[in-house]
Amino acid sequence: MKLLIGFLSLLSFFAYNCVQLNIEVASLISLYSLLVIIFACLLYLFISGNNRIFFGYLKKDFRKKPVYEKIELDNISSALGGLIKVSLGTGALVFIFCLISILYRLDDPASIGPNLAVSLLTVIYSISISLFVFFPTKAWADKNSK
Repeated sequence: MKLLIGFLSLLSFFAYNCVQLNIEVASLISLYSLLVIIFACLLYLFISGNNRIFFGYLKKDFRKKPVYEKIELDNISSALGGLIKVSLGTGALVFIFCLISILYRLDDPASIGPNLAVSLLTVIYSISISLFVFFPTKAWADKNSK
C-alpha cells in the first residue's frame, strides 16, 4: 500500500508541475526511459534473490492489517535500499550513454534536443521513483524494525 501511495504521489507531483509550468503531459512521457529503469530494478530483484522478499511484501501489504516481523522489515529495507541504488545508477548510466550519443551526432543539430530530453527524463524518472516510491517505504520499514 505504501508503494501505491508513493506512486500516486509521484503522479500527482508530475501533474501539478505540468499545470504550474504549462508543460504538455506528453512531453514528460518517455516509455523507453521508464522501461529501462523498471527492467533494471526487476533484473536486480531476480539476480539478488530479493524478488521473493519484495513481491511477498507487495502481496502481504494489501491485506487489511498486515503484521510484519523484525526480520521481514529488515529484509524489505535491504531490498528497497538496493532498488534505490539500482534506480539511481540506471538513471545516471542512461544519461551518460545518451550524452555520448549526442556528442557522437553533433553534426545533426535536430537530434540534440530529443536525445537530451530522453536522457534527462531518465534521470528525472529514476530520482522520482527513488524519492516518492522507494525512500518512504524504506524509511517506514527502518522505523518499524526498531
